[in-house]
Amino acid sequence: MRELRGLASRHGELLTVKLDDGTSKTYRSDPKACESDDAQHCIHYWLVSYHPWARVYSIEIQYYEGSAVELVSARTGNVLRLPGEPHFSPDGSRFVVIDNDYAYGGEYDLSVGSAANGSLALEWQHKSEGAPLEWHLQRWGDNDHVALRAFSTETYPADTTCPKQDCDAVLVRIDNDWTVRRLPGKQP
Repeated sequence: MRELRGLASRHGELLTVKLDDGTSKTYRSDPKACESDDAQHCIHYWLVSYHPWARVYSIEIQYYEGSAVELVSARTGNVLRLPGEPHFSPDGSRFVVIDNDYAYGGEYDLSVGSAANGSLALEWQHKSEGAPLEWHLQRWGDNDHVALRAFSTETYPADTTCPKQDCDAVLVRIDNDWTVRRLPGKQP
């Protein structure tokens, strides 16, 4: 965290991140509420990462049950609440969010957002049809392609094999829209 010296700090239960205009945003955890089973006030904040290309902080929020991630633009102070961790594109202008929390997550299992010029917004969202899938990010290929793997929630995490060799998918941007393309299984 040496690279964040001067940008973020933690003092006890207070997490503070600095914005480009000299102001700061502070988060206060309440572990005593968690210890006393006060579900309404139980909350923990952690700085997960700082994305230097986009100049965006990722703050993990852990509730009594469930979690979220808050993105904070250091440029503008804009905030965007997400159901999962963002994975930024090579140039930092976009991010993909995978939400595998079926008990406390959001309505969509995949989302793509923009971090251009400090404006944080979701551009596209996807909800799997049929049985839910456990999505995993493999890598960003470039700013318009994301390699993914999808496992059945019925067998994951006990079984991470891909018996039909059909677990791979690509999230691809065409013009200003995104689509998920499942890759055909490999033939023996």
